[in-house]
Amino acid sequence: MLVRKAEPADLKPLNDLMRASKGYWGYDSAFMDGFMSLYSLTELEITSGQTFVAALGCNTIGFYYFAYEENADLVLDKFFLHPNYIARGNGKLLWKHCVNTATHYGAKEFTLWSDPNTEGFYLKMGCVKIGERKSPMPPDRYPPIMKYSI
Repeated sequence: MLVRKAEPADLKPLNDLMRASKGYWGYDSAFMDGFMSLYSLTELEITSGQTFVAALGCNTIGFYYFAYEENADLVLDKFFLHPNYIARGNGKLLWKHCVNTATHYGAKEFTLWSDPNTEGFYLKMGCVKIGERKSPMPPDRYPPIMKYSI
């Protein structure tokens, strides 16, 4: 797996990948439209230099994006893997790169807001659940907040 910083030309393909990844869990098109309108990757997120793209050969298989909250805490804001590459060890490899990047940033820990369907993956990677947060997506959803200590 090769991981590189995202470039502006990656914007549409990464948003398509994000939609496919989230859709893997069986959400209907109305939910997916709402999700993408709220959480699509932006050009600013790409040009920040904190979005990383994973590829196998010429296939883009995933990406992640780190953001900083107002209190300067590091947040893994996006972590997506194309459905064709789920459950094959690729998520674990991308996670290792993600942790190395956080270490490079000088972080001792970072948080993330998980889809309920991916909570198990993050637990396997060593995260702990530290709470829940109400989602703006209907119906009333309270996805888990996870923390990873480096």
